[in-house]
Amino acid sequence: MGVESWEKLLGWVTRGEKSESDVTANEFNDFIYNQVKGRKCLIFTNSRLESEKTVAMLKEVAAKQNEPDIFHVHHGSLSAALRRETEYTLRSSTEPVVTAATRTLELGIDLGTLERVVQLGAPFTCSSFVQRLGRSGRRESPAQMRFITAHKFEQNENAFEQIPWDLIRNIAIIQLYLEERWVEGISQKKYPYSLLFHQTLSALAQAECTPRELARCVLTLPPFEAVTNEEYKSLLRHAIKIDMIQRTDEGSLIVGLAGERLTNSYRFYSVFKDETEYTVYTKHQNIGTVDTLPEINEILLLAGKRWKVMDVDEDRKRVYVLPSHIYGEKKWHSQSTFFLDDKIVNRMRDVLMEDAAYPYLLDRAQRHLKNAREVSRNAGILDSYCSGEGNQFLIHPWLGGRKHHTLSFLLRSVYKEPLNISSVVDQPAEFFMEIQTDRPASEFMELLCSALQTFDLSELDIPSYLLYRERYDKYLPMELLRSAYRTDVLDIPGIQAFFTSMTSRSYE
Repeated sequence: MGVESWEKLLGWVTRGEKSESDVTANEFNDFIYNQVKGRKCLIFTNSRLESEKTVAMLKEVAAKQNEPDIFHVHHGSLSAALRRETEYTLRSSTEPVVTAATRTLELGIDLGTLERVVQLGAPFTCSSFVQRLGRSGRRESPAQMRFITAHKFEQNENAFEQIPWDLIRNIAIIQLYLEERWVEGISQKKYPYSLLFHQTLSALAQAECTPRELARCVLTLPPFEAVTNEEYKSLLRHAIKIDMIQRTDEGSLIVGLAGERLTNSYRFYSVFKDETEYTVYTKHQNIGTVDTLPEINEILLLAGKRWKVMDVDEDRKRVYVLPSHIYGEKKWHSQSTFFLDDKIVNRMRDVLMEDAAYPYLLDRAQRHLKNAREVSRNAGILDSYCSGEGNQFLIHPWLGGRKHHTLSFLLRSVYKEPLNISSVVDQPAEFFMEIQTDRPASEFMELLCSALQTFDLSELDIPSYLLYRERYDKYLPMELLRSAYRTDVLDIPGIQAFFTSMTSRSYE
């Protein structure tokens, strides 16, 4: 598909033509409202809270303009009944209807014909972009997707904080798909030990097995092809030790007493992590859940409406509410860190380096892009990987999310004392880390590169509080959890390869 066709599919909308400092919150809200007014469309956000706040804002604007409330919200913390009601309305309504959603409406549910999709901020993956774009349009009309990004400029920011990263990420993702039809591949864990534990207990709940029969039944499944017999024996020995499994006098394995309590619960059917949730009830219905216990009289934002907490039953994990007109919100715990693909980060850097103009950008976005390019070039952050003076400086190696996390982890733990690091302020959203040490920047980077070249992954100790990431991790031996973290979360080889390749480059 050529660029001319894509101009019809992609619209980059901005907040009018006033100067940035003149744009008020009300004008920004009105702008979003006008993009969806009188249409049947979806608004995608990157969090449950943002979906809730967007719908609450749209309802307020509609009320001020004496226009109908056609706004809904859809995310995983709403009750199933409310989600089904929203899906039915989108599918069957012939009138305008607007729903703000997270990834829950990307695919898999028939929503009928939608006139437009609006993205607030930027998606984190190219696959999400493609799925969201595909939600609008049918044979009789092209897909139409609008992007709305906001960036607050502050005085005395460093160069990275002056760049509108949502704008740059959106461009990078669009260009990757336009130029290469690229989407992320399926990511598989090498050591899914939590799933292995679940499948082991599931097999023993069906029938008594010898260790050899159990390994033949479970360990041969495709997700576990990297798990060795010795590692599986370690898992089984630990499960016997904590009474999840018992060995019979004949040498066979059965579910232990602790294992029976686990497998007899309906929650055992799920392999996903079981977060503590509190169900929110009105007088008449269940409206959804929150994952932190609210206080009496606290104001919640849920299902696009505001609620006042009237009572809390902590034992039954229930929260009772009544409608409220007072402003308030309820934050959910942030979801697990989403690691941006290396290819997207590299393309973002290219967006700032190149002079290309993108025809789908409107005027304000073009100006922001031009300014971001000037800032990044003037600050010298595109060609080097370390900037600043003295013993406080920035490291900005343009790494994907997993490698960035790995480098941050190493600087905070392994190299904190050897390199005399007094503090690491990590800013993954802006792709830099602020380092404070007693060494000059150039000397620090040379020592870091040298240390990484001889790093022994097997000697890396992982704090226990980082290890419990999956539902059944607490039933696994620590050595297996540490092995999985080193391999499936950290990317030591990737970091080593990167810093080896840059030893001949200038660090400042």
